[in-house]
Amino acid sequence: MSDNNLFGKALWNALEPKILSEHKVSSVKLCLVGVVDRVEVYNDKAIPFEIKSGRAPSEGVWSNHKLQLAAYSLILRDKFEVSNHGYIDYIGNNRRKVVFNEFLESELRDKIRGAKTLLKSIRVPPHVENKRKCDVCNLHDMCYDKVFMKKAGSEKNLKV
Repeated sequence: MSDNNLFGKALWNALEPKILSEHKVSSVKLCLVGVVDRVEVYNDKAIPFEIKSGRAPSEGVWSNHKLQLAAYSLILRDKFEVSNHGYIDYIGNNRRKVVFNEFLESELRDKIRGAKTLLKSIRVPPHVENKRKCDVCNLHDMCYDKVFMKKAGSEKNLKV
């Protein structure tokens, strides 16, 4: 403060990074919404962070975490210039860098197209192997409703 003779608003404007916590993001064009755990905004770039409580893989990051962070990066581009990387923070002081490149973006766009196709179809996808993931899904009640699944023609997918 005193070295640069900055106070009040001038000091605030000079400080970097600005931290956005639990930052809600959405994109009509991409049909995506989410909440970025942390965004560090520097003068010219934003860096997204995702905080995970589960165990970290022995190397890199879990693929679904990488895609989630990439999605946040794409959405944030509407408001900020986004860095070419972000971070997954696995609890326990285990930060992993994720580099955003055209291959990751292409994979993400393929997943988005696949999800849109699935949502337009009448086919109900099979349950995931980890049932705990189903417990927090908004569609849980329908997927585990035997009458609904039978009408959807997916009773073979039902693993209660």
